[in-house]
Amino acid sequence: MERTGWTKATTSQLVNGSQTFSPSVLKAAAEGLGLEPFELLIPPARAMAFRRFYAEAKQVVDTGTEAATYQNIVEIAGHRRIAGEK
Repeated sequence: MERTGWTKATTSQLVNGSQTFSPSVLKAAAEGLGLEPFELLIPPARAMAFRRFYAEAKQVVDTGTEAATYQNIVEIAGHRRIAGEK
């Protein structure tokens, strides 16, 4: 509630499903949790895989350590496929 600015009643209604969510609600929840909005719409394991992949890809761009980091990216992508994710 503190991170989103929602009242206790609004939070309760969203959690209990008596109030539908909208893009603005999704955005506020994501901002409050420090996530991207789409991460709230996909399974947590897939969101975490995306975050790991993104961090590794960013490291390649930021540091230029292509060989070692590229292998890490390939490993993460492989684990994702093994877990049945696309």
